[in-house]
Amino acid sequence: MNTTMKKTIKPIFKGLSMVGLCMAFTPLSHAYLIETIEYTQPKELCFEQRASSNDISQFTLDYVFTLPEADIDQEGRIFVAFVFDNEPDKFYLRFVQQDGSFGWRLYNPDVALDDRFVASNLAPVVPLKIVRNPIDLTERGGGGNVFVGYGFKIHGSDTANDIFQEMVSEARYSVIGAVLEPSLEKVYGFSSPTTICVETTSVTKHTPLGIADIN
Repeated sequence: MNTTMKKTIKPIFKGLSMVGLCMAFTPLSHAYLIETIEYTQPKELCFEQRASSNDISQFTLDYVFTLPEADIDQEGRIFVAFVFDNEPDKFYLRFVQQDGSFGWRLYNPDVALDDRFVASNLAPVVPLKIVRNPIDLTERGGGGNVFVGYGFKIHGSDTANDIFQEMVSEARYSVIGAVLEPSLEKVYGFSSPTTICVETTSVTKHTPLGIADIN
């Protein structure tokens, strides 16, 4: 990692726990207990880039998104999709349901996307809980691929739909892993030896006051 990248990541990473809250669409206007640990020397914090369950009937997936250095100064959004092998022309976008949980909806180009379909705002390092609650992929009767992509604000527009269309037109998305046919009873391509490390001089923990009181 070069010096420029480190300087860019450091201030962003100081608020990384806040990024996680934003991804879950937790209102940041609520009261929080804020605890900060300061380091006299930079510390390196490392994460596995991909982690998933090995049981396809109880599938979960975590992923740490990293933004290419060339795009560090861009503003935009991150999106997550799943494409089944038996439906290669259709893709399902992850969105936030009314109760705050995540769901998957078939993309319809005739219907504009809103902020419910945004996985996160663009940042140098973003932890994504792609599948938080276990789902049974055997019910679909086929394997598939998980995609993560990102789009930029264009012409002053910051709507989710415009940013998504910009991502698609520039093909700025990629497969982060694949699920084999359920008959093989195995998840493939998600357990990753790749480790993401960042340097920081402080770590801040944001705990909702209700939970802090219980603790």
